[in-house]
Amino acid sequence: MQIYPIEPQNPREARRFIRFPNWLYRDNPYWVPPMESEMKTALDSKAHPFYEHSEAVFLLAKKDNKICGRIAILDNHRSRERLHNNTGFFAFFEVVNDIEVARGLFEAGFEWARQRGIDTLSGPKGLTPGDGSGMLVEGFDFYPALGIPYNLPYYPNLLEELGFEKEADSLSGYIRAGEYELPERVFELTERVKARRGFHVLRFTTKNELREWIRV
Repeated sequence: MQIYPIEPQNPREARRFIRFPNWLYRDNPYWVPPMESEMKTALDSKAHPFYEHSEAVFLLAKKDNKICGRIAILDNHRSRERLHNNTGFFAFFEVVNDIEVARGLFEAGFEWARQRGIDTLSGPKGLTPGDGSGMLVEGFDFYPALGIPYNLPYYPNLLEELGFEKEADSLSGYIRAGEYELPERVFELTERVKARRGFHVLRFTTKNELREWIRV
């Protein structure tokens, strides 16, 4: 097995990192692939604002001449300064059901992190808070909502075997249209918050109206 860092500016290597999950989840009807353009931006140190203050390494695992895992290790300088700790993060973790491949990826990631003074890894966590965080531990037969992670059922067991511990649970659920009505109190509070905080809900009827807000 070979674990190696990719050069994100190399289109061929970046493509291998980005597209590995397409093969891994090829038979899974619930996985929703990320937009490839967003993933390319996440790897581009000249395009993503994360790299203005922090750094990352992107690792691939290869076994029998096939890509079998990937991970990114993040040294978020702003987070460490704000929280006064030496915690780094891992992201984009995808791997076949093989503990040795997972261990190899994390050992290589730990080594990179230690060289930067990091003594703890937490994750999965994205480059920014808007990327979402955490790992699915139940509900593998549901489509994920926006911002809710989806992963294969064996991931939590792999991480626990490697020594990771769960920090907290986050819950999500479905409200089916027509089967449930929100209490009137919810609408009253909504209007009160909008008035107090100056929030507005924008609605668009054409693509041109939406395009005006894309840059903002």
